Amino acid sequence: MDVSEVCCEGVTAKQWGYQGLEVQVQNVEKYDMLHSYVVYTSIKSLYRLNTKSGGLFYVGNDEQREMLMPKGKTAVIISIGYKGDNVFIAFEEFKIGIKSEISMSLKSSSEEEVKGIINSYANYDEENNIEKDLEYMVLFEKEKNRHRTLKLESDFIYRLCLACNPKF
Repeated sequence: MDVSEVCCEGVTAKQWGYQGLEVQVQNVEKYDMLHSYVVYTSIKSLYRLNTKSGGLFYVGNDEQREMLMPKGKTAVIISIGYKGDNVFIAFEEFKIGIKSEISMSLKSSSEEEVKGIINSYANYDEENNIEKDLEYMVLFEKEKNRHRTLKLESDFIYRLCLACNPKF
């Protein structure tokens, strides 16, 4: 048996294996910001899924879209989208290894409903807290928008300088 198939916690052996997981969120163009998480309830851990296209989320990196997961255990996918001040959410429970492609359609929700859903996983360690991660994601999005604005302003000033002084 190779190491990737068994991990030990204390003296209890658990079956683990490399699995792929992709989540397709529908109508991504509707959202300003979108995040998906897989929550491994059996080990009280979560993982923010990666994305390149905005609507297709996956575990692992872009080349190897797989990671070690507890085989046959229950997990939950939670996708949260924002459009202005409106929040949208979808979640689905699944068995790891049985289902590796999931399609989700977000539904309009309230902040209270979203907090209620993610608070059911609030007893996990701080580094496994969806609410805390979302707070950071909002800050990162604001910073990305600030950089975009600065770049547009810089480009405008450069073009203005060129228009006023072609030798610039």
